[in-house]
Amino acid sequence: MLAHEGGLAEDPNDPGGVTNFGISVRFAGSVQLDVDGDGRTSGEDIRALTREQATKLYFEHFWQPLRCAEMPAGVALIVFDGGVNQGQRAIARLVQRAAGASDDGVIGRKTLRAIRLWDGRYADLVDEIAARRARRYAQTWKFERYGLGWMRRLMGAHGTARSLTA
Repeated sequence: MLAHEGGLAEDPNDPGGVTNFGISVRFAGSVQLDVDGDGRTSGEDIRALTREQATKLYFEHFWQPLRCAEMPAGVALIVFDGGVNQGQRAIARLVQRAAGASDDGVIGRKTLRAIRLWDGRYADLVDEIAARRARRYAQTWKFERYGLGWMRRLMGAHGTARSLTA
C-alpha cells in the first residue's frame, strides 16, 4: 500500500494538504500528530514523518478499526487500501453492501460473518469490492483530476488482493 502512496506531495489542489507516505496534514491534525514537538500539527510534521511512523498510523487508525486482521488476506488488503484512500465509513458501507450485510458504516461481527459466508469465493468478493470502489471513484468530483491515478492504485490493489485469495 505504501508503494501506491509514494513520498512527499504538496499538490495545491489536494484538500488534504501536504502529504507524505499518504498521510495528509488534514488527517494528521485529526489524530494530533506532532512529529516535530512544537505542540501543533503542520506541514512540517508531515515533511518530517518517517516510513515507520506512517506505518504505525496506518495500523492504528485504519487496519485495526477496519478489523482487517479478522478478514481473509485478499479481502483485508482491498478493504484496508479502500479505507486509506476512500475513507473508513465509505469503505465499510461499500464492503457491507458487497458482502450482503447491513450497511451501517462500521465493520463489526455481523459484517465479518457476512464476509466469511463468501468462503471459497473470496476472489469474487474482492472483485465485487473493487468494482464498487471504481464506481465510487467515478462519481467523485475530483475524478477528472485524480481518476487515472486512483484507477492505477485500485488495479494494483485488486491484482494483489486476488492473488492472496488463491
